[in-house]
Parts: sequence; structure tokens; C-alpha cells
Amino acid sequence: RSERADSALFTCVATNAFGSDDTSINLIIQEVPETPYELKVLEKAGRNIKLSWQAPYNGNSNLTRYLIEFKPTKGTWQNDIDRVLVSGDESIAGVFSLRPATSYHFRIVAQNEIGSSGPSDTITVETSEEAPSGPPVDCRLSAVDQHTLRVEWKPPLKEHWNGDILGYYVGYKKTSKGDDK
Repeated sequence: RSERADSALFTCVATNAFGSDDTSINLIIQEVPETPYELKVLEKAGRNIKLSWQAPYNGNSNLTRYLIEFKPTKGTWQNDIDRVLVSGDESIAGVFSLRPATSYHFRIVAQNEIGSSGPSDTITVETSEEAPSGPPVDCRLSAVDQHTLRVEWKPPLKEHWNGDILGYYVGYKKTSKGDDK
């Protein structure tokens, strides 16, 4: 079995009474790349994140691509994984279409013509909060008396919160009698 340390320049020399001749062969052992390292967050927002990493030893075969693998922290790498493909000569990339105020696990894998590295250490990132993307539901208005209205509602659907709901704004506008606006 060959190993990385077996890579070398081998020379074969033939000698007789009239002299000698030689030829050299450069043996290069190729293998899967090592694992990328120092995966870190450069920027984050509600729906995207920018990551950077350090390129690993390429296994004597040019890196063809990286796979950024990610999943919600509550999910599993087997069932909930998503991937972004990145060129093998890049070491910074963005991941888009994430959900605001959501915690994710990220890791990265390097690939060359021989195969894939193992995954890097996992980092955990929570995307930033954003304004709610849906309105309150079941809004109801009822008259308490001739001077008071009761306004009731339920929060937006949970998937539209995009973070914590901090409060609500209830506004009104007086209209003239007969004004149909």
C-alpha cells in the first residue's frame, strides 16, 4: 500500500563497461483532500450568511469544489441537510434562502478527482431577526359603547414571526359620515 511519503523522484541507472545511462520517474501519490479548517462567519443577515475557510492539503490533485453543508440545529445530517456547491479555488461563499431568527449548523467538505474529505468542524449560527412577514390573524372589532371600540387579534402565524414579536400598533382614522373611503 502506498502512502503520501512515498512520493519521490526515482532514478534507475544502467551501467556496463562502456558507460551508464539513467532515467527518472516522478512518483506522485494522489489521495482525497484533507478536511478544510477555520470555518467562520464573515457576515450574517436574516436570510443569508457569508462564510470563509482555509483550504486544506489537496491530496496532490486540484480541488474541484467544496460542499457547504447546512441544516437547522434541530434537524439531522441524514434527513435535513442542504448543500451549496462552491468552486475549488474559492475560500469565501454565501448561503442564501435561510429563515430569519433560525439556528443552523454549518460544515464544509473538500473534493478533488480522487474523492471527498471528511466534514470540517461544525459551527452554529443564528440568522438575524427581521420584521414579521405576515399580519396578525383573526382581527375583530366590536363596539363596547358609543365611545369605545374593542380590537382583538391573534399573533401572525409562527412561521411569519421572523423573531420575537415585540408589540403591535393599533391605529385609527376618523372619517366623515357618508365618507366611503
